Amino acid sequence: MKATVVSNREVSPGLFRLALSVDEKLLAGRPGQFVMVRGPWGADPLLSRPFSVYRYRPISENDGTIQLLIRRAGSGTELLSRVSPGDELSIQGPLGSGFPEVVPSGRLFLAGGGIGIAPLMAVAESLTGDLLKKTRLIFGGRGINDVSGIDDDINDIGLETVYVTEDGSRGETGTVVDILSVDLTPDDMVFACGPQGMLKAVAELSRKTGCDAFVSHEERMACGIGLCLGCAASTTLGAYALTCKDGPVFAAREIDWGNLP
Repeated sequence: MKATVVSNREVSPGLFRLALSVDEKLLAGRPGQFVMVRGPWGADPLLSRPFSVYRYRPISENDGTIQLLIRRAGSGTELLSRVSPGDELSIQGPLGSGFPEVVPSGRLFLAGGGIGIAPLMAVAESLTGDLLKKTRLIFGGRGINDVSGIDDDINDIGLETVYVTEDGSRGETGTVVDILSVDLTPDDMVFACGPQGMLKAVAELSRKTGCDAFVSHEERMACGIGLCLGCAASTTLGAYALTCKDGPVFAAREIDWGNLP
């Protein structure tokens, strides 16, 4: 399907918030699902790029758009960072599994590392009432540039938020898992997205504390629909799961972290 660029703004160095006008099918997606995006750039780069949906803005509530966070890192994201309002992109979605609709008996922690904040903001935007009140966002990265640019969105949702950076340039000094581990209980639940090392540590913390944890696991994807088998991940069941089709959201205990590349 086609999507029209509504806006594309650099919100912090190298980080762009891209709003796309899309049809109702995509607007009905779940937090944690993703889209495959391709611009009118010919055969180079050849493949579409996967992005978690950052925010859903249905027509009944807002402007009929989805928003993506794009970190400029390679040729595809460089080209997407240059698109302008009115440009037309190709888009597939919503794809994959989303985060579960589970209400914890305790608190809900949203643990985001860098660009991994994207699907967690879609989760946060879907929360209401008491569940929103007992949800805490832990947003971390190496330095201040990794945790900047979306303050207005966080404040708009009304999330209790802890910032943490490895170099101490914003918020607490340390890692997301350092903060998460302080008072996590078996009644709490964790939704996480970020670097693989961080997700592995979240899985271990879940095992130690007995709390449920769900992670959005990132792998390189070519097709996004389970045909190319390029995003296979080893599981604790002794089989492989396809991140694009069976995931990207998995229970943390399902992934065999020791056998991932």
